[in-house]
Amino acid sequence: MHCDRRREHKKKRLAKNRKYMQDLQAERVELLGSLKDLVARTDPSSDEHARSQALIKRVCHTCPLSDDDHSDDYFPTPDRSRRGSFPGTSKAENPEHKGSGDKQSHSSTEGSWGSQQDLAEPTDFDYGNGMPGYVGKMATSAWIIRVRDRLGMNPPSADNIESRHLQESRSPNYFHEDQNLLAIDEDHVHPYTLPTWMAAQVLTEAYFESLQDTFQFVQRKTLIRDLAELYRTATSTHTVPWPKRRFLALLNMIWAVGAKWLQVTGLNRHSQNSDFVDEELDGHLIYYARARALGLDHRMALDNPDLTVLQGMSVLTFYLIMNSSIHRAWAVCAQTVRYAIGLGLHRRPSPKAFSTAEIHQNLFTWWSIFRLEVLLSEITGRPTSLNVDEISTSLERLSDPTARLEDQTMVDADPYGDETFEDVFRATWLAFLDQKRDDSENLPDTHNADTPRSETDMQAGFKAAVHMSLLGKRIATRLYFSHSNHTWPEAPAAVRGFELHIAECSRDLPREHPKLGSNTSSRSAALLSLEMYLCSLQMVLYRPFIRDYNLTEKPDEKPDEKPGERAEFCRRCTRAGLQAALRMTEVLPDEAVAAYVLKVLPWWMLTHYMSQVVAVILLSLCLQDNNDAREHAPQVVQATTKAMNCLAMVAPASRSAYRAWKILTVLLRCMASRGIEFPPMEEAPAPPDWSSEDEASLHDCLVSLGLVRN
Repeated sequence: MHCDRRREHKKKRLAKNRKYMQDLQAERVELLGSLKDLVARTDPSSDEHARSQALIKRVCHTCPLSDDDHSDDYFPTPDRSRRGSFPGTSKAENPEHKGSGDKQSHSSTEGSWGSQQDLAEPTDFDYGNGMPGYVGKMATSAWIIRVRDRLGMNPPSADNIESRHLQESRSPNYFHEDQNLLAIDEDHVHPYTLPTWMAAQVLTEAYFESLQDTFQFVQRKTLIRDLAELYRTATSTHTVPWPKRRFLALLNMIWAVGAKWLQVTGLNRHSQNSDFVDEELDGHLIYYARARALGLDHRMALDNPDLTVLQGMSVLTFYLIMNSSIHRAWAVCAQTVRYAIGLGLHRRPSPKAFSTAEIHQNLFTWWSIFRLEVLLSEITGRPTSLNVDEISTSLERLSDPTARLEDQTMVDADPYGDETFEDVFRATWLAFLDQKRDDSENLPDTHNADTPRSETDMQAGFKAAVHMSLLGKRIATRLYFSHSNHTWPEAPAAVRGFELHIAECSRDLPREHPKLGSNTSSRSAALLSLEMYLCSLQMVLYRPFIRDYNLTEKPDEKPDEKPGERAEFCRRCTRAGLQAALRMTEVLPDEAVAAYVLKVLPWWMLTHYMSQVVAVILLSLCLQDNNDAREHAPQVVQATTKAMNCLAMVAPASRSAYRAWKILTVLLRCMASRGIEFPPMEEAPAPPDWSSEDEASLHDCLVSLGLVRN
C-alpha cells in the first residue's frame, strides 16, 4: 500500500512538472518572439540591437527549441530527444537527461511528414471518395509532400484559404473513384439472374487472370466445380436455391472483378461474328448491384458471416481497391479481418477437427485477407489491425503437396467425358481470346495455350507474395509505426537485417517456365508482380533515411562511432532506394499501349507503384549533397519518363492515375531549379467521363498544396 501511494505521488508530481515545463516553453517562445520583433525595429548599428542579439543567442543556446515538427530525419541529431525524454520536448527540458550516458536515440515519430504522434490539422473522410482521412508517413502522399517542401513550394496558410474544401484537401490525395459503384440501384435488379453459361466461364477465367496469382481468395478448382453444380441445378429447376444465395453473392463479386478487368484491358470490345454475349461482359456495375441485393454491400456490416461470406468480402475489398475506393476498401477489409479472427482462421487448425480440403481453403483465404490489409496499410500509411506474432497458422502448408485439394469431379454432371470442368473453362477462355485478335499484338505469351501455369507454380507464387507481405508488415512496424526511441546503432542493424530478408525473398522467387524467354513481353505476369512488389518494399525500407548527409555530421559524435558513419549510412540508403526505383521501371516496356501494360503488370497497383518511383527519384534529386543521382542523370530521366508514360497510359481508365500524373508533372517542372531538366511529358489523356467538377477538384488540390496559384 505504501509503495503504491508513493508511486501515485510520483506520477502526480511528474505530471505537474511536465505541465510546468510546457508552460515555460510557451513563455520562452513568446519572449523570443518579442525579442526578435524588438531587434527588427532597432538600428542594426546601435548598442541596443547588439544586446538584443546576444540575449537571443544566449536564450537559444541555453534552452534550444525543439525541432521535431520540422525534422526530415528518421533519427534526431544529438541536440534532440533522447531515450527517456518526453515526446515533443527538447534535451534541456528533460529532467532525466542530465548526466545520462545513453547512446544517441532516434524516434520513428520523426520522418517524412513531421511528427507522427501529433495530428497536425483536422481531417475528415470527405464523403469517402478516394483516400481521405489521416495519411501516415509510409504513404506515397507523404513522400510527395516532402518533395514539395524540399522544393520550397509552401502551401497557403489555413487563414488564407477561403474554401473549406481546400482545407480538407491539403494532402496530395490523387486517389479518386473511377466510377460510381452505386450507379445501378440494387432494388431494381433481379439478384438471382445468371449470365449465360458461356459468359460465366469467360468472366470466371478473367477474374483469375486479373489476380495474377498474388491473391487466392477462393480455389479455382473448387469454385469451378461448385459453379457447374449451381448451373446444373438452376437449369433443371429454373431457380437458384435459397441456401445458395451467399455463394451466388460471391459469384457476382467475382464476375464484377472479371468484367472490370475486361473493360480496363479492352477485351470487352464487341466483335463481329462473336459466339459470346458481349453485353454480359460489359456491366461490372450490374454484377455488383446483384451482389449488394444478396447482402455483399460496402455500406453494410454483416452479423453472422461464414467462410463464403468472408471470401465475398475479400473479393469486394479487391474490387474497391481497383476502383480507387481506398477508404471504402480500408473499412471493408477491417471488418473482414475481424470476422476472420472471429472464425479463428489466424490459428493453426487441428487435423482432427478439419479435413485437408478445409485446412487448405482456410489457409489461402486467411493469407489473402492478410495480404489485402498489408497492401492497404502501405497505400494509406496506417497501421494494420493485427500483429504478426498473433498469427499461428502455418505458412509452409501453402506449398505442402499433401495439403492440396483432391481432384473432385462430379461425373454425373460432367457432360464433357474425360475433360474436367477446368479444362473446359480454359478452352472457352482461349477461344474467347482468339476472337479478340484485333489486340493480338498486345497479348503476352503468358496467355498462350502452350505456357499454362500449373497449380504448383500458382501456389509457389502466392507463397512468395505472402512472405513479402510479412516482411513489409515487419518493416512498417519497426520503422514507421513504432512509438519507442531506438539508439542509433539499432537503425543500421535493423536495415541490414531487413536487407537479408529481402535478398532471401529475391532468391525464393518462383522460376519461369522453361519455354518462356527472358524478354519482358514473354515474362510471367505473376513474376513481374512479385518483382515490382520487392522493389516497392525496398523503397519503403530506405525512405526514412533519404535525407541530407550534412545534417548527420555533428561534432559530438560518440567515441565508438567512426567519423562520418551516419552520413555514409544515409548515403548508402539513398543510393539503394534510388536503385530500387530504377529497377522497377526496367520491367516497363519502352513503347507499349495501355492494354498491354494492364494485362501484364499488377494493374490494381500501377498508380501507387509509379507514384512511388517518381517520388523517390525526386526526393533523391532534392538532396543537397547527392551526387549519385546526378551521376546517373540519363538513367534517372529515362526511368522517370517511363513511369510518367505508364501513368499516362493508365489515365484513360483511371482518374487516380490522371490526377497523380498532373500532380507529379508540376513537381517535375519545378526540378529545373535543382539543375535537372526533364523532357516535356506528353499530355496524359483524361478519362472519357472527366467533368468540369473533376477538373475543379484537381485544381483545388494543387492550390492547397502550393503547387499552383489560385
